[in-house]
Amino acid sequence: MADTLVDFLLEDLKRILSYSRINFIIAEKDQIESLIMDLEFIRSFLDDSEEKCNDNNELNLLVAQIQDVTWKTLDDLDSFVCSVLMQKDETLAGKVVRVFDHSSTLESFEKEIQFIKTKVKEIYYNKLYGIGVQEVNSSGENLRRSSSPILGEKEIVVGFDNEVITIKERLVALKQQLAVISIVGMAGLGKTTLASKVYNDPLIVHHFDLRAWVCVSQVYHKRELLFDILNYIVENKGDLYKMKDERLAEELYKRLKGHRYLIVIDDIWNIGAWEDLRRSFPDDKTGSRVMLTTRVTEVALNINCSTPHYLRFLSKDESWDLLQKKAFPNENCPSELWRIGKEIAAKCQGLPLAVTVVGGLLAKEEKTKTWWEQVSDRVSSYITGDAEKKYMDILILSYNHLPCHLKKCFQYFGAFPEDNEISVRWLIRSWIAEGFVKQMGERRLEEIAEEYLMDLVDRSLVLISKKRSKGGIKVCRIHDMLRDLCSRQGKKMNFLQQFKRYETLVHNSLCFHSHGYHYAISGNVCDAHVGPLPPFAHVYMKGMLISTHIKSFVYKLLKVLDLGFINLSGFPDEILHLIHLRYLKLHVDSLNKLLPQIQNLWNLETLVIVIDHRRFGCKVTIPPNMWEMVKLRHLYISGKLEFEKPCYNYVLDNLQSLSALPLSHSTEDSEFILKRTPNLRKLTFHNSLSTLEKISIPDLSNLTHLETLKLIDNSVAELESIPPPSKFPPSLKKLTLKGGNLDWEEISNLGKLPNLEVLKLGDSFFSGTTWKTNEGEFGRLKYLELSWMDLEFWITSSSSHFPSLQHLVLDRCMYLEEIPSCIGDVPTLDMVEVSWSSRSAMESARIIQEEQMELGNDGLQVVLVYERFGMVRSKSTYNLKALME
Repeated sequence: MADTLVDFLLEDLKRILSYSRINFIIAEKDQIESLIMDLEFIRSFLDDSEEKCNDNNELNLLVAQIQDVTWKTLDDLDSFVCSVLMQKDETLAGKVVRVFDHSSTLESFEKEIQFIKTKVKEIYYNKLYGIGVQEVNSSGENLRRSSSPILGEKEIVVGFDNEVITIKERLVALKQQLAVISIVGMAGLGKTTLASKVYNDPLIVHHFDLRAWVCVSQVYHKRELLFDILNYIVENKGDLYKMKDERLAEELYKRLKGHRYLIVIDDIWNIGAWEDLRRSFPDDKTGSRVMLTTRVTEVALNINCSTPHYLRFLSKDESWDLLQKKAFPNENCPSELWRIGKEIAAKCQGLPLAVTVVGGLLAKEEKTKTWWEQVSDRVSSYITGDAEKKYMDILILSYNHLPCHLKKCFQYFGAFPEDNEISVRWLIRSWIAEGFVKQMGERRLEEIAEEYLMDLVDRSLVLISKKRSKGGIKVCRIHDMLRDLCSRQGKKMNFLQQFKRYETLVHNSLCFHSHGYHYAISGNVCDAHVGPLPPFAHVYMKGMLISTHIKSFVYKLLKVLDLGFINLSGFPDEILHLIHLRYLKLHVDSLNKLLPQIQNLWNLETLVIVIDHRRFGCKVTIPPNMWEMVKLRHLYISGKLEFEKPCYNYVLDNLQSLSALPLSHSTEDSEFILKRTPNLRKLTFHNSLSTLEKISIPDLSNLTHLETLKLIDNSVAELESIPPPSKFPPSLKKLTLKGGNLDWEEISNLGKLPNLEVLKLGDSFFSGTTWKTNEGEFGRLKYLELSWMDLEFWITSSSSHFPSLQHLVLDRCMYLEEIPSCIGDVPTLDMVEVSWSSRSAMESARIIQEEQMELGNDGLQVVLVYERFGMVRSKSTYNLKALME
């Protein structure tokens, strides 16, 4: 907590000295400059002492003193920033102003800082508590680049072959009555991994008409469980949101009735969750199955009429096999490490999660016998005592060897609910907002944060759930046992604190968390009175409700405020007082204009405002002083942004993503904005004009860093044309185009873009019966998606037309006759997905796979999703040989 308070204080002091909007004279200028130098020195000490504070009371007292002194001073400074700088008190122009109310306040603060500085120097000079001068700058600059395996590789699984066969046989048995198969075992044994392996097995995918997966966890809500299952089997979900719980249960019953289905209920803790769901599972004697995983044997016995499948521990040989694969993913283990390696594997006592995490630790360090012996000794010290503590201590070994900059990032996962799938974009921006990601040279903070995440993945501490179309991680998650570790370590380090106000955690749960504390408050938002809260917090709220009690969520030093799941009537004025805010996400019923006071949030880096979908595409006016928010990195408002022109020539150099600019017949307004946002990497245009005038895409060639471009056209206006390649920047890699109704001939301009890797076309952006591709186009395209297109004939004469294609997706292409057979000859192609499209198109995908198998290419995966009796049926032919075995 002390480190963040010092950061806040430094920001305020630097802001005051650098402010030039009002020409006033600061009386204490020299003293403030001296204070900044002293505080930066103390801030470095806090980084160096972080590891040592746990075991030393004297060091803890010094850090607490720094915290107290800093907190007292912040009150004065924040008041000054709000009243003078943010409100632009022009009456002060040319006058001498005092930042501190009384000179005695400043003098007292200086004396306390000098005393602390002397103590810190003494620690460095005498190398007390194991802290040396050479460590002052060790804040992450020596981070190695990740040498990660390719994303999307299958999770390494050992010892499950017989288990998979057993579960598969029980699922496809001749018994026609609805049956429940339960997998029982302690945390970390691999219950979810086994269930997932079976769920995605080609034979199982082929056998069942419908499949769905729902994760329950200790805290659940019946409505969410029903939604999660229906999400797999209902195409149009709009009406579901209006239904009450009982109506949802009836809808699920109707959708499943008459079909052979498989429902996986993962991580169920009590019989209540089963009682809430079981009436929605019809038994039509079709061979349907429910597969569940649980740690609690009693739950399985109470639910199940057949014998549970008890998951076993790994043998010593299996543990050693898994450890080798994790520690040496791309090479063989040297023979001199075999003996000690087998010892380490055996000491993990057959728990796959423990073996995996220890293997991740060994993979990131030097492969020396001395280091492996140290690991073996430490694991040995943990193998006595009760099972849960024993395995948790083994996991802590890996945590203790994380670099400092990764420990806070890892602890942050403790703020999320169990089994939560986490948006990597949200996670990374939150890490940056919290100050966990340190600048390294000229590299982007987002790039550094992605390396942090990949480092945690490499150490087997974080799992990849979903990949992006152009590479990288889109969604991640963390094992429950590791999440518990995050929570425990967060509390121990005074980083994270959790408590429940009410007995049960319901859908509208609130979370307040930051560097210093974390609060999880359950119950009605209006009744969440918990007394004095810490001076700052990260606020993450989840719940669908209307709330006008926004004052309950305003805390002085808030850095991250996420109200994305709370329906607010408008933009809350109280938020404009949170001058330290870096990340803000809101969901509002309506918004016509941002208030000029938005500039008060001068630290803001990410602003996301989602406007009710009924007003999608509405105009939102941005005040001219928004251009003074120079730290802004990401701006997303789900309306058409209309920027008022500023009086000064401001440039938002840090802005990387902007959504959404309107399109019109004139490109003058757009080009005015784009000239002042030269470093954009992601840009969205949205058009919903009701006039028949033609609209144009502006010249984007000067946006030399632009990688992702989206154009959404929902208007009746006509898009003039696709600009020539010279009007796009060479850096463009991902392009999403919807609406438009241009002729297919226009696509050639896109094919000539030199670095285009991902192309998503939807809603008949190109319209017409025929698309004929040309040689020499789309040379680097890796991902192609066609959705809701009226295309009938796709003519491609050679695989050289798409020489780099890896992934082809066709969605709701109802009229397409076939996929060109030569697409199968593209040497890089590894996945074809066809859903809700014409039968002939789906059949052509199947034929392409068969032809490739005859040529010896068994690696091409084909996924087909189609309608059957009005229902969605999922069928995958991943590998036809596997289906026949």
